[in-house]
Amino acid sequence: MGSILAIHLIESPNYKDFYANRIEADLIRPIAQFCDIPFTARTVLSQKYFIQALNEIERKDGCIPVLHFAGHGNKQGIELSQREFITWADLRKLLIPVNKRVGGVLFVCMSCCEGLSAIQSVMSMEQDDPCIAVVGTEASLTIAETSVAYATFYHQLNILFKQQPRSEGEFTKKLKKIIENMSAASCIEWVCLETKNIKPHFQNAAMRFREYVESRRLEGI
Repeated sequence: MGSILAIHLIESPNYKDFYANRIEADLIRPIAQFCDIPFTARTVLSQKYFIQALNEIERKDGCIPVLHFAGHGNKQGIELSQREFITWADLRKLLIPVNKRVGGVLFVCMSCCEGLSAIQSVMSMEQDDPCIAVVGTEASLTIAETSVAYATFYHQLNILFKQQPRSEGEFTKKLKKIIENMSAASCIEWVCLETKNIKPHFQNAAMRFREYVESRRLEGI
């Protein structure tokens, strides 16, 4: 059946990352492959290309798009390779049209230091949601902690959507357990904040994905 998820990784390494060959896409790509999750990656050096990469995110084949950002952050925002800075408030503004374009089901994973600040800033009480959920941590991350955490996260999240939880409470409980398992595996505390509409959105997305898979089966593809 494949996956209901589709990962769009945007990475902005600094010069130390380039020198040490610490490229997160090289770690997440095989995880996505083993989980049968569609995967694309873009390395961006400047804000211009960061925005261009965001504009490439689309919803295809009924999948739920996951924006996975890998880079460097602090309490104020994220720093790109060429030392350009995007505040968390500005990131929120950039994500709102992306979320609208994909039907309100954008899932954001922050793989950077102070990603918890993104949760607190991006998920404000304003009317327009920049995403359906965001995952992050306030810890200073190593590449090993990141890879172990997200291997656990993507594998179990993929299973959760295929199980089709019967109630809002069951869905929330299982999502919370995934974050706990992610934290235990990496020995780093991770947090996930979702909007109140996450369950209906994912129910609709799952139905659309099953309809797409069935149409492909009937076409003999």
